[in-house]
Amino acid sequence: MQIERDPTMRANQASDANVQSAGIRQESDDPALPRMPRPANIDISAVDAQFHDRLLAAIDSLTDPTRIGEPWVVTPMSGGATNLNFRVQTGDLRLAMRVCGGDIERRVACGSRAHGAEIQTAVAAGGVGVPLHAYALPEGHLLAEFIDNAIALNLEEMRSRDLVESMARLVRRLHNLPAISCTWSAVADIEHYRQIADREGLPLPADIDELQAAAADIDRLTGSVPGAYGMCHNDLQIQNFLFDGQRLWLVDWEWGGMGNRYFDLGAVLVNSNCTREESELFCRTYFGESADIEAELARAHLMTVTSAIREGLWSVAAAPVLPNDWDYDAWADTYFGRARAIVHSDQYRELTALAAPRPVR
Repeated sequence: MQIERDPTMRANQASDANVQSAGIRQESDDPALPRMPRPANIDISAVDAQFHDRLLAAIDSLTDPTRIGEPWVVTPMSGGATNLNFRVQTGDLRLAMRVCGGDIERRVACGSRAHGAEIQTAVAAGGVGVPLHAYALPEGHLLAEFIDNAIALNLEEMRSRDLVESMARLVRRLHNLPAISCTWSAVADIEHYRQIADREGLPLPADIDELQAAAADIDRLTGSVPGAYGMCHNDLQIQNFLFDGQRLWLVDWEWGGMGNRYFDLGAVLVNSNCTREESELFCRTYFGESADIEAELARAHLMTVTSAIREGLWSVAAAPVLPNDWDYDAWADTYFGRARAIVHSDQYRELTALAAPRPVR
């Protein structure tokens, strides 16, 4: 299916509801946001027809109707719980396109999509994320450079290719990037999902108050360490590392912003299910041999609790609104269990003592 585009018209003017949506978007338009030239025609024949309207509306928001560019060929890519992902070929340029889903409020407590272009531009300039070509608000749709031969990392690839050190170096580079205006808090995110669960009567573990209090205590403790705050990803699932055979990239920045770097470190360790040896290697690579590795390991290990509680509560809040081809209850139970195994252990007090900041002499 090829569609000829009138550059003065938006595809989503077909219904009153869509016209209203377009009006809201136009009120939020920022002339500084990057946009691509509007394609003269678009081949979407490889895309399921049920997604055509959503795709075309996103293309309209990402392109400038006053500039006409080369034709686009759009093909679907896998991945994303609520997002749709596509590959775009336009001339010699290959792009990855993310079309965001609805119910953003449930998924992004701090509204990071409003800062998406700033975040994407910063991490691309720092060699951590892929270059951004276009970004749309308020939806968060984007066009970024397509990385040839890249795969989303998994545990098998991480271990078979010995990528733990490369992951640590990439995360350290991220945390050392210049500050941006967007901030993010794990404690606020946890509270956001907890409020959704309480308001809607969603099932929570009996010890959720204890777990949530532990998450806040750990965030305060690690946040008091000098240099704890920096530019963070805040959703370091292993599949958010892309590997192209030579180097790693980070993707999926909708939670990105200035935050507690130990949350990122804890997220890598808990989401990658790192062994003790892998965790130590990660921390030694990240902090350097001269660091107090036992203290840094304790801080990262404690932050696996906060990361796991956040992931568990996200899953509880997501279950009623996201696709039902995933067992969100089991996912939540797994992560609550990982947090509980530390908080209820004899090791918890020892880790807390090790993680405390040392007096400066």
